[in-house]
Amino acid sequence: MTPLSEQQRLFLVESTQIYAPWVQARQHLASYKYGMKWVTSKEREYLYRVHDAVGNAKSLGPRSPETESVYQSFIDGRLRAKERASGLDDRMKIQARLNKAVNLGRLPMVVSEILQAVDLSKAREDFRIVCAHAIYAYESMAGVHLKMELLASGDVDLLYDPRKKLSLVAKNLNGNGLLGLLRKVDSTFEVVEHEAFRAVNKTGFMVDLIMPTRDMRHPEKVAFAVGDLAAVEVPNLQWLGAVGAGCV
Repeated sequence: MTPLSEQQRLFLVESTQIYAPWVQARQHLASYKYGMKWVTSKEREYLYRVHDAVGNAKSLGPRSPETESVYQSFIDGRLRAKERASGLDDRMKIQARLNKAVNLGRLPMVVSEILQAVDLSKAREDFRIVCAHAIYAYESMAGVHLKMELLASGDVDLLYDPRKKLSLVAKNLNGNGLLGLLRKVDSTFEVVEHEAFRAVNKTGFMVDLIMPTRDMRHPEKVAFAVGDLAAVEVPNLQWLGAVGAGCV
């Protein structure tokens, strides 16, 4: 175990301070994702707010000074959100280069990208990291670097708390399941045949979906979409599920 240098500690603090507003800015921008549009029906124009990629939308009323104001506020808000997110993206890239220069960013890229995808999604409170890669978080909290052999791992375990409402988590994943989220990071992720709890990408990196053992009265499969990963029960994880939510 090696304590972080003063320079590393400084960059760690700066990274932590930047990350929270960056996530907030990306989530705020995502709220504008599907947009608004004017639709003509029976010779009248109506303002619709689109809610998903399929095009499902809700009418906000016929064209009027009020709906035109709503539309313009949406357009202006989206522009401000893009500018803020872009500025923070640039700042994050600079900080990443600084961290790399002082050997601070040691988390494998694929794990980092998966964590970012989860963190930026509506499902950020539904999963937590419980495998060897969680040690990186404890490194950060303690301000130290541990021996690399303790951190070597070719997979990451995502813990799901089965007490959470399955349909709500599925909705948080936009109906595409956990596999859909992983494919935003790497399109080559596929569920392993006969091991539905595991997805593997082209480099052989594995993501396992695990959960605490359940009562025998709950035999149903836990998956968030058709063809998605299906959680496997692992003994003695109840205390982890009770600790809280988020990626550790």
